[in-house]
Amino acid sequence: MDKIGLYNNKLDYYKKIKNKNKINKYEYKIDVIKIHSLLNNHNLDGGGFVEKKPYFNKMANSIEFIDPKSITNNYKYKTIPIDVLQKITKINYIKMTKFLEETNYNSSKHIIHLSTTQINEIRDTYKEKKSWLAQYTGSNLYHNPIGLWVSCGSSWQRLAKFEELTPSQWTLATYIYEIKINDSVKQIKTVHELKEFIFKYKKSDDKIKVYDVMDWKKIKKEYDGLLICPYLGNKIWGNHANKFGIYGDNKSISLYFEKLLSIKKWKRNFLVLAEWLRHWESATGVIWRSSGIKDISLVKKLNTFDNFDKYDK
Repeated sequence: MDKIGLYNNKLDYYKKIKNKNKINKYEYKIDVIKIHSLLNNHNLDGGGFVEKKPYFNKMANSIEFIDPKSITNNYKYKTIPIDVLQKITKINYIKMTKFLEETNYNSSKHIIHLSTTQINEIRDTYKEKKSWLAQYTGSNLYHNPIGLWVSCGSSWQRLAKFEELTPSQWTLATYIYEIKINDSVKQIKTVHELKEFIFKYKKSDDKIKVYDVMDWKKIKKEYDGLLICPYLGNKIWGNHANKFGIYGDNKSISLYFEKLLSIKKWKRNFLVLAEWLRHWESATGVIWRSSGIKDISLVKKLNTFDNFDKYDK
């Protein structure tokens, strides 16, 4: 068969898939995914993809944040102009906020996860040692364990509005999941509980560093995840705590605190020891072992991108 024939066959195949998706696009219903031991393929949406670019997936009618170098199928993915991206970010945010408010999923009693793609599997990430933020900043000061990140009610949405609706995997998410957690996920609700947690699990004085405070290996051994709701930053550092951050490599950050405080004092200073939490920015948490999840339910699939072409004009 010649190259044109092969191309036409592939094109017919993709058209069939696309038409099938169009037929079924309104048949979304609540779907409970049973979580079991080691599941291997969740894309960790909600942590660590900030450097990847958004593309429109024509097959799934969704926005995906992916590495441009990984695209092997130019028919499947379509680039999104900046003006279009900003427009649909606002439209999708309004739709999501409306749904959360009308259904009371904005309440902190609901633990939710927002995703740009459908979740089929969840993998254990407790062996991951690095913070996902460290991959891009080069500093471990703000520690965000790799795993499935969740929001207490609409906390993520309020933060997105505060950040002026920056296009991201949160503001462009169309899949809304509710997460039921097991007791094996550590929950912290007050500053007092956070202090107890930090002083219990911080590293010993001979090993602790400003950028490496908590013994995450021990924490992950004892718990399947960590949920801190409400966001305690404002109570620790004052209003708008998430507007402030300390940036630099690990050595420069260490020198800064050693100049500001004596070596002995910073190792006992709660404000310094809790600094890793500041970048969590909202009432949120992370689950690094699938056994921490009782079940996960798809409660809504927004139809924002079911007719994407109407925006791209």
